Amino acid sequence: MDFSVETAGPLGRKLRIRVAAADVRGQVDKRLRQLCKSVRLDGFRPGKAPLRIVEQRFGKKVFSEVASDLMQSNYTEVLQKELLKPAGYPRFEEVRAEPGRDLEFTASIEVYPEFEAAAMDGAVIEKPVAAVTEADVDNMVERVRKNRADWQAVSRPARAGDRLTLDFGRAGDDTDEDVGGGGEGAGGGESGRHAADDARQGAASDRPQEVTVELGAPGVPPAFNEDLAGVCAGETRRVRMAGGDGGETQRDVTVRAVAEPVVPALDDAFFSACGVESGGLDGLRAMLREGMENELRARLAQLLKQRVMAALLEHNRFEVPAVMVEHEIGTLRKEAASRFRMAEEDAANLPADLFRDEALRRVRLGLLLHRYAEQHDIRADRASFEARLDKLAASYEDPESVKNHYRANERMRRAVEALAVEDQVVARVLETAQVDEKPRSFDEIVHPGQEKTADAAQ
Repeated sequence: MDFSVETAGPLGRKLRIRVAAADVRGQVDKRLRQLCKSVRLDGFRPGKAPLRIVEQRFGKKVFSEVASDLMQSNYTEVLQKELLKPAGYPRFEEVRAEPGRDLEFTASIEVYPEFEAAAMDGAVIEKPVAAVTEADVDNMVERVRKNRADWQAVSRPARAGDRLTLDFGRAGDDTDEDVGGGGEGAGGGESGRHAADDARQGAASDRPQEVTVELGAPGVPPAFNEDLAGVCAGETRRVRMAGGDGGETQRDVTVRAVAEPVVPALDDAFFSACGVESGGLDGLRAMLREGMENELRARLAQLLKQRVMAALLEHNRFEVPAVMVEHEIGTLRKEAASRFRMAEEDAANLPADLFRDEALRRVRLGLLLHRYAEQHDIRADRASFEARLDKLAASYEDPESVKNHYRANERMRRAVEALAVEDQVVARVLETAQVDEKPRSFDEIVHPGQEKTADAAQ
């Protein structure tokens, strides 16, 4: 075998390989002789067919198989000799495979980038810090009461916090009007987003449809809140809504009902419904505080990890194999199919550019974490693995059963090991970098953007 390696860009390599015709012929003859021992041909006893006859019948197929196998084996041998680490499968090009001639081909690959991860001693990382206050617990008690509220019809004009039952009539009525311009976004609240989505679906339906919207809820477009402020049951109003093309449309809607929330009293029935069997209000507050502190702790750790990863990416620049980015785009398409309940074949047709930035970030971060861990001899030992497993299983009713399941499943075990390495990388970076603590409130950490959205809706 003769070969040469050419550089094609920062990470591209072209492996030009030639296998002597005599070597190819030797492999073909060897396989044909093996085939003679097992092939069944009319007119010959099993295993007794002459080599010449077997070659006439199967020679082309055997040559093709041998050429394919030699391409793969010689490609692998070149990788080993040149210490090349391909980032994906090779692309075989310029193949010349003819009986009696040297086998020649080119294997085009991308290799993993070689770089040194930055020491991170010059990085500045903002660390959010927060604690659960008595006022936060007060607010949570009220949230729980509101979530368990009954709705009572009222005859007064609607105000923020009221629930409106809206009738959009039929799509295609004369009341539709497209006014163009930028439509209002949905904002940050789950309930508000769902209400806004329901409203848009109601407007688009081909049959009368009623939806409920909580006036002023996070996620309800401000224009929608403004147009329905002060409305009374039975009244019809024209409202502005986001159009399907990114513009704005107007629609007449009829308000079938206006209802206000009636929150439950802080009594034994309410405490029992919340799962508090003793201690009354103090017991409820203690239960809520524990949950809030756990949620806050997890969210603070998540935010800090995100900022460490962002700092690592900011301080490390290197080329990324395009083949890895394309593979990650495929993974993101599948995730989109699952998230939005799309058929995978439909998701496969989504434009690659929708996912390219995130795919590039994921690949870059994965390579960087691997290199940083290598440089600092960070690995998932038993202690770090069990520590990360404890965190994952803590929220389950039977943590030990969950942990045993992870330990027994190789794929899940490797995922936990990867998280354990990430935890150690984060800890190492925080030891090296300058860490600036930034005080934050519970709501800023756990409910980001909701206060601002709610205030705007008022």
